[in-house]
Amino acid sequence: MKTAILCCTSVFIGSLIIPEQNKVIFHFLESGRYFVLAIILVLEVTALVTVCLAVQASLVNKEDPDLAVANPIEKIFGSSLFSSILSIEGRVWSFALFASQIKSSAYRGDQHFFYDKKDGAQSNLFGFILLIIIEIPLVHLLLHFLWSSIAANITTGLTLFGLIFFLAEYKAVGKRPISIHGINLIIRYGLYAPLTIPLKNVSEISLNNSFVKRSRNVKRFNYFGVPNVAIKLCSPINGKTKIYLGVNSPEDFITTVNRAKIAV
Repeated sequence: MKTAILCCTSVFIGSLIIPEQNKVIFHFLESGRYFVLAIILVLEVTALVTVCLAVQASLVNKEDPDLAVANPIEKIFGSSLFSSILSIEGRVWSFALFASQIKSSAYRGDQHFFYDKKDGAQSNLFGFILLIIIEIPLVHLLLHFLWSSIAANITTGLTLFGLIFFLAEYKAVGKRPISIHGINLIIRYGLYAPLTIPLKNVSEISLNNSFVKRSRNVKRFNYFGVPNVAIKLCSPINGKTKIYLGVNSPEDFITTVNRAKIAV
């Protein structure tokens, strides 16, 4: 989604600065950008309508908020990449619009763990939100007077969209827990899609205090600092053999997971 928006913005900027006689391919790109923007608009509207209906139903039935968003989408579009994208958009709008009505206790799980205070994750996200709010009018005026009103409006619109995402992420960090649910460990982190790990598939769980590099077989769930929990899997999940987490109370989390493993 972000890539598509950035590409459309690049085409728009290119159409303004590249001389008309040198626009060999840009005529086709300029036409295509409207098609891409239309698709993005359809996705956003679909996600927004689904969220409004799904969250309302979940509040009445006390359903898991993740399932309240994902189930209606999968009933219509099936289980696919398109459904996954819509589910992410659905979570964005659900927390942007209805965060005060979403309770952590509504999520599936016998025990919940959080990560909002780990290295000041939620506070730092709030700082980013304030910076974006301060930046919007300044950049808008700068572009308006030094470039054009169209460029200023488009940039402001894209920045506002990013602000909605950051606001939803900020609210989700304090609401969506990492949970032990029966025989599974469910990792919910911010607006990320939930990752379900069978407890029997956990080979080892331990403390971590070192930087974790990007790798094909590693999945990281952490905002700031270094992850403080390392999980080694018996069998890969989506090609990942190691999961690294940042949580508020790593020792308690590790102890609880080990006890749950023994009980399975």
